[in-house]
Amino acid sequence: MYGAVSLNKNGHLNVRIMQYLKKHNIVYRSPQYRGCEGFPIGNGSFGGMLYHSADTIEMTLSHTDAIDFTKDGNFKAWAWESEEENTAPAACGRLSIFDGMPSFDKLYLKKYCSTLSLAEGSVQMESETCFSKYHMTMFCSREKQLLYCDVNVDTVEDVVKTVRLTRWGSRNFFHDYEQMAECREKNLQKTRTGTENGCLYVMQKLRGSITLTMVQVAGQGQVIVNNSHSIEYQVNPKCRHFTVFVRCQIIETEEEAASACLQFKEEAEGITAEKLMAVQRQEWKEFWIKSFVYLPDDDYIENLYNSYLYLLNSCSRGQYPVTFGGIWCPNADIRNWGHYYHWNHQQIYWGLHTGGHSELMENYYNYRENMLPQAQADGMVLFHSSGAFYSDISNYNGYQALEPDTVRNLTPGAQIAMDFYKHYQYTCDEVFLRQRAYPMMKACAKLYEDLLEDSDQGYMIRGGSSCYESYWILKATMTDWAMISVLFDALTEASVVLGCDEEKRKEWETIRRRLYSLPLSREDTGKGEATLLSPGLKWDNIPVRFGEGEYPFNTFGFSQLAAVYPSGVISLKDRGKKEFKAAEATFELAKERDFMVRNSEATAGHNAAPEIGARLGDKKDTMELIRMFALKYQVFKNGTCHFADIRSGKRHEVKYRTRVIESGMPTDWRKVHEKNDGKRVLLDTEVFLHCYFEAHANIYTGINEMLLQSCDGIIRVFPAAEQGMNAAFELYAAGGFRVVSEMVRGEILYVSVTASVQSDCRLENPWEQEEPIRIISQDCEIPFEEMEGVVKFHMEADEICVIERCNRPLCCYYQNEITGKENTGVKQFKGNQLGCDQEF
Repeated sequence: MYGAVSLNKNGHLNVRIMQYLKKHNIVYRSPQYRGCEGFPIGNGSFGGMLYHSADTIEMTLSHTDAIDFTKDGNFKAWAWESEEENTAPAACGRLSIFDGMPSFDKLYLKKYCSTLSLAEGSVQMESETCFSKYHMTMFCSREKQLLYCDVNVDTVEDVVKTVRLTRWGSRNFFHDYEQMAECREKNLQKTRTGTENGCLYVMQKLRGSITLTMVQVAGQGQVIVNNSHSIEYQVNPKCRHFTVFVRCQIIETEEEAASACLQFKEEAEGITAEKLMAVQRQEWKEFWIKSFVYLPDDDYIENLYNSYLYLLNSCSRGQYPVTFGGIWCPNADIRNWGHYYHWNHQQIYWGLHTGGHSELMENYYNYRENMLPQAQADGMVLFHSSGAFYSDISNYNGYQALEPDTVRNLTPGAQIAMDFYKHYQYTCDEVFLRQRAYPMMKACAKLYEDLLEDSDQGYMIRGGSSCYESYWILKATMTDWAMISVLFDALTEASVVLGCDEEKRKEWETIRRRLYSLPLSREDTGKGEATLLSPGLKWDNIPVRFGEGEYPFNTFGFSQLAAVYPSGVISLKDRGKKEFKAAEATFELAKERDFMVRNSEATAGHNAAPEIGARLGDKKDTMELIRMFALKYQVFKNGTCHFADIRSGKRHEVKYRTRVIESGMPTDWRKVHEKNDGKRVLLDTEVFLHCYFEAHANIYTGINEMLLQSCDGIIRVFPAAEQGMNAAFELYAAGGFRVVSEMVRGEILYVSVTASVQSDCRLENPWEQEEPIRIISQDCEIPFEEMEGVVKFHMEADEICVIERCNRPLCCYYQNEITGKENTGVKQFKGNQLGCDQEF
């Protein structure tokens, strides 16, 4: 059998990306009537879910920056007085297109096909009944900041085609399953519809922002204002083709509406469909070519990988970072978990640097940077420290929830600081490091500096701390040990790069050296005794055991593995050491009891099991964990995920028995999570169902970590690839490197590295030590050093180096192109599916 590789001379994989990604089309052969099953469409700042009723085409309209702000100040996330009084994202409206007939009713359909193109960010829909035919193209343009919807319709009789714009606000139901307020009038006021300069609009004055949603219809017809919440354009009955343009915009004053409508109308009238679509394709092509992952034996998983990138590019370019529900909430203003919950929120961004998409993190950096003064003020109030305290819960205003389960969880600040530092590590942008990352890192480290006290056990946190989402205050925690270790090491490195803070550097080094010991426990795992990573030490110095305690006085399910991920303190560099073996044993036990159990109630989609498995080089189960995440959490046919395994029957009831908070009722904190006390009402859970990012993010990041790691400055390719795997990737490593590699039946063929800056590259030799290698740059061999399996060589900026085996050089391989067949149907995976078959 001949050998072939797909690497070209420019250091990229041979793949025509836009053609290839057609294999990941998501295809519906029947209309979807559930908003959560609709197609997500967006341009980075606004968009929504496209779906149907039996009579209509429906499009929810949301904007990342449509926020109903409450007054400034810290808040109580679960206080009864705060329910429906918190800052919350809001919808902008709903677009409905219909002809007065049941044109999408399965009872009458003869044909139906709707295709979401991940490659182009567009939807093509065709349908046919005995009395109507539709063909629609829809996409959201970033260049023009509008939604484009082109409709061709043929009906057996002349009927009015209606384009209706509505805005009916609602309560947010942050805690739908637990408690609700009876303010049914919320978000219904201060809404008006009208026409301005020939443009239809609906405008709502929220607290602190004004949403203006405009519609322009190209096609003869008339405007009808139904009421202050609804306006429509009735297209002439004889018209068979019309185009709808929609823009959602945030304005500062109501007086701006007239000029905004005029500008929108003029821009819409000047649009050429072909040119607009060409720009759309080019924008998405520029996005997709930055990275590439090829998993030919796991096409379904590869589809989910690319779906995640599609979703983020569609909603992560606004002024405000999205919460972990994105802009894909289909029912009015319902936004379950509408605050920023840092443990969940950070997961959205974990894999983006490796994927080459740091641009999708800019609003996250801005948000966290802007709230730094408030975090420092909270540090002073809580701990008399000028350091920054970032709570696990914060709102769009940049204020925080200071509550019993947040005030002693000290790790969010360090995690945020390391997100900033990671940006420097991958981009080598010293300006970013000096002006943004380093100040954030120092501010978050200062909190620890002020709380750490030297003792006979090393530096300990005065008053103790808690693990993630826990009320249990421990003498020492694994989570703090991990984040102090990685943050203070990073500060030391950064101060050297910047040539500053030499005296502080000595202090940081001392703290790091004398920090309390890594918490370990000796336990019976059911297969004999083993040394495990412990969540922390109790006040009697006894380590917390695996699974010890009951909520809320227990530790988050994977706190004990924080030293592996996200901190990266324990990594593959430590193989063979005591702490690495303890991490492996802990992970094996966690897999057996929680991570690999389909109906486990101990874990949810916001656990980092795939990343932890990859960081430990678990070739046996990392890919299986990724598949398990897909099986558990990808519950919607459009490829989106939930945070819970809701189909298991254990994590999602059919009805919620929710507490009704009556007006003026003061919070009784002893009863907040009590399940039977007080007035209760049954709520249909279907009303609140929408997607969440966490599980999807962990699938995406887990794949990246399985294929490429560089957390300790050493590049490792396929560190957790399963036996016999076929795969290829083009991803990014710390140090400003683009890395390309291919694996065929478990054999690594080569590694290609492109440097963005002049530096030394360190690569773990992916082959057996006795197999000689060489490094080729510009057709010449270059010198390298190898020590303990790590190859070191110097690279100039933009230089491409290929590491290959001497006995199997690339010149002996044929050149292949990676290709894929366009998907036109449903994909299946162990009972899960992407798309849907004909159901009529």
